[in-house]
Parts: sequence; C-alpha cells; structure tokens
Amino acid sequence: LIKGGSMLKLAERQLLAVLLCVLMVNPPSIVAASTPSVSRAALGSIAASGSVRVGEILVPGQGTLFSGDRVNTNSGSATIQYSDGARVQLASESLANFAPGRVQLEKGLMTFQTVSSNGMVFSASTLRLEPSTAKSSANVTLNGTKATVAVTEGRLKVVAPSGVQLASLKAGDSRLFEEAPSSSPASPSPASA
Repeated sequence: LIKGGSMLKLAERQLLAVLLCVLMVNPPSIVAASTPSVSRAALGSIAASGSVRVGEILVPGQGTLFSGDRVNTNSGSATIQYSDGARVQLASESLANFAPGRVQLEKGLMTFQTVSSNGMVFSASTLRLEPSTAKSSANVTLNGTKATVAVTEGRLKVVAPSGVQLASLKAGDSRLFEEAPSSSPASPSPASA
C-alpha cells in the first residue's frame, strides 16, 4: 500500500512538472487571450458605406465597435449604434474616437441621437455637448478650431473645458463656437446664416 501511494505521488509530481513546463514555455498566449476582453469592451455595431477605417483596418460593411476605437470615414460614411440605443452618424472625411458613454469628434460632421437619459457625452474640439433631455439629436461640424452645433430635437448644454456652461440650446437653435486658448474658456458667437 505504501509503494502504491508513493507511485501515485510520483505521478502527481511528474504531471505538475509537465504542466509547469508548458506554462513557462507558453505564457504570452495565455495572458494575451485574457487582456482584450478586459480592456476592449464592445460598445455596439458599425455599418460602413464606402472607404471607412477603424484604426488601420478597412471596415467590410458591418462589424462590432469596441471601446477605444477610432473611426475615419475617408470617402465613406458610417453609422455607429451603441448597445444602449444612442446612434452616431459620421459623414465622409470625418474622424471620431469612441468610448463607453463618450464620443470625441476630431474633424468633420457628426450627427447624433440619444433615446434615453443615459449620460452620453459628445465632444467637438474642447467643447463638451451634454444632452439635457432623454431624446436629443444634433448635427455637429468641426472645422479646425470652429465647431457648429445645430440641435434638431430636445435640448443640449454646451460646456467649456473649464466646466463653465457656454450655452443651452433647444431644437431649432444653431451656434458657432470657436476654440479659445487653453487658459480661458471658449466663447460662443452667433452662427452665420
């Protein structure tokens, strides 16, 4: 009985030694497999028409959009549907970054719609655009340091980087905002007709 027990312990040690050898030879594949699911949560879907890239990858038509993805519409257009219902459309020659609860327009034209008061925030240049009603939609054009915000439904607060509210816009309102130097908040100016 003792010999059988020590043979079992020897077999367990050999199995453990083999397992440790395998783990030492292949640790990157185990770590890499677990990393993307933690840092790259799925936000929703993307539907592309024409030449649209997510990062460096050409979008084949439809796909999943993940947190941290950067969408460049080049000569195409894209519609991003967040899982929580918010929808963002990017016109051609637009560039935007996507994160949970946040969209940052870097250039071009973005149209967004919210369907609930879920706390989505949209940014253009240094401006923060915060929907004030559950159903809000707006067209935002960013050209250099100038952002035009036209609200088509609901209400929207426009907030400077300092946290100062620059404007409260309602459906039908359109304003042009110019980026101010980083030491002072941006100041609104009327939109030209």
